[in-house]
Amino acid sequence: MRYQVARGDAPDVVDAGLSLNYSLRNMSIDASVSVRDSGPGPNELRGMVRAYWRLPGRRGAVRASSRVAAGNVTNTLRYSTTGGGQPRNVVASVGVQQSSSASADAAVAYTHERFVVAAGTATSLRDVATVTAPRGDVEVGTAIAFAGGTVAWSRPISGSFAIVERNAAIADQLVGVNPGRSGYAARADDYGPGVVIGLEPYRVGSVGLESPDLAVGRSLGASRYNLLPSFKSGTLLSVGEPGTVFLRGTLQQTDGTPLAFAAGELVVGGTVETAFDCASESVFWTDRIDCLSELPPATAAAPRSWMVMTNGAGRFAVTGVAPGRYQLRLPGMRPVAVTIPNGHAGVFTVGNVRTQRAAP
Repeated sequence: MRYQVARGDAPDVVDAGLSLNYSLRNMSIDASVSVRDSGPGPNELRGMVRAYWRLPGRRGAVRASSRVAAGNVTNTLRYSTTGGGQPRNVVASVGVQQSSSASADAAVAYTHERFVVAAGTATSLRDVATVTAPRGDVEVGTAIAFAGGTVAWSRPISGSFAIVERNAAIADQLVGVNPGRSGYAARADDYGPGVVIGLEPYRVGSVGLESPDLAVGRSLGASRYNLLPSFKSGTLLSVGEPGTVFLRGTLQQTDGTPLAFAAGELVVGGTVETAFDCASESVFWTDRIDCLSELPPATAAAPRSWMVMTNGAGRFAVTGVAPGRYQLRLPGMRPVAVTIPNGHAGVFTVGNVRTQRAAP
């Protein structure tokens, strides 16, 4: 309740109201009534009843309401679907309204990562014999985004955004951005880089990545980035490791005992001759691979090292490695050379790799 004291000759105002709410699992009902007494003349009475029903098992809802104000009654019934907040979904709505006259409207919209399309129509019935001609409209929206010298095709952008660009090693792989229950917020695919829209300026936002069909040997690298965009800014994220090889093998001591649960690193560079002889099997290497000659060092654009860990049987695996020469280094052990041939992609098995303790 509220009582307002007026100044001068204006009458005091009294407001009184009551609101009720009842909720079930998929339904809620609201009801309210209010009255205003502002002096001479009839009191102003308002009332409203509203029901909301979320359809179980479906992405849709039914809303119904009835309002009374100034002696006029307005009834509304509407059914709408939801797209789950992700692109590649259709959202539709249809409703009817009755007051002094009746009207109906319908709308449908489709959101893609690169564009949005919306269409709507409405008509009204003034009386039993007069129906106005329906009106309709169609809207199409798209955008071209620029950041860091990269151009991307996007749906309309109203604020800060980020472009997700794939490097050459994964240029033919799908990269999904911010995965959700109904899809991705953006995609880097055959249409080009993905664009993440709606980033809030001056606030840290997270961008998650995944590539469900990533080819063996290729690596996406980091799967999550934290961004702090400025006002209406664009950020370029270049993702993917440059390597195309899934390297695997087994680490053993010279007597064939596996190096279980050992940790080391695979380092770019090193000479093959110190650990591998093309003519004969060396003490550091068994299960020889084919003799490889005139191989350049691993590309300088690749990471300089990878963490290597073995399991209980001494097996190890590293993904996202580029062809070239490497050294496998473990604390207290002599380094072992690993060579991956030029142009190789996919799985590369070096077999059993033997090493011994380094001289003190």
